[in-house]
Amino acid sequence: MQLVNVHKFYDLGASVHALDSLPETVTLGNCFLPILLANFRLKQLLENQLLPINVCRVSAEKLVSALKDSLPDDLGPNTDWNLETTKDKVQAIKTTLKEFETVFSAELPSLATYFVDQKGIYSTKDLIERAENMFSETVRVAMNPQTVEDIRQAGRSIAFDLPTASGFHSLRAIESILRLYYSNILKKSPTKRDWGTYIEDLKKGGADQDILSAIDQIRSLHRNPLIHPEDNLTVDQAVALLALAQGAILGMITDIEKRKSTTAVAAASLTAGAS
Repeated sequence: MQLVNVHKFYDLGASVHALDSLPETVTLGNCFLPILLANFRLKQLLENQLLPINVCRVSAEKLVSALKDSLPDDLGPNTDWNLETTKDKVQAIKTTLKEFETVFSAELPSLATYFVDQKGIYSTKDLIERAENMFSETVRVAMNPQTVEDIRQAGRSIAFDLPTASGFHSLRAIESILRLYYSNILKKSPTKRDWGTYIEDLKKGGADQDILSAIDQIRSLHRNPLIHPEDNLTVDQAVALLALAQGAILGMITDIEKRKSTTAVAAASLTAGAS
């Protein structure tokens, strides 16, 4: 995926179309800058820095060649900037310019360019590039890389109107942290991959009941229905599920850190008492 800088299209159009205003007889000093700018923008286009092109590539290369031919090969400190460019060279630029603009205008509508609108309160750029930043750095550090990736993919899926895919990634992120929570509370890894089992074992192990209630509700209202192929999410539902995932993950990681801190304090007190 490549972020498109749409202002470059403005620069391309302005600099290239300006060539059509070149007079039939023009000094090198007056045409050098317009030719230089147009050449630079065309090379950006040919190097796929704007969008990948196919049909207009040949005509763009011909225009670049015509621009090159219009300038002396020995530009330098001794260049005579009052030297006039011949009428034929100016005409060659305008002819190839017209051909390029015709083909380019025909190809542009066929290019895969889309506008991604904002979803909920999230900016499009944040959803696509850094959805995991909905968590603080402290929380992100406590996550494993796969959880971070699932949150990132959940955001991207919402941005690109793939709400059901987003739901799966949100649920995967919750389960990843739920397994971490299980290991921290019960000091062992779960033997069965089942949310119901996780929750029952954690209840017996003294985990936070409010956190478990929230996760059980997500299991009942979202995870279980979503595994059926006839169930699909809307964008609004996917945004809501991502928010629920944020709350559940934050709750579990906060509880893990709180318990670690309590254990550390207790251990320090025992050490101090023994001495």
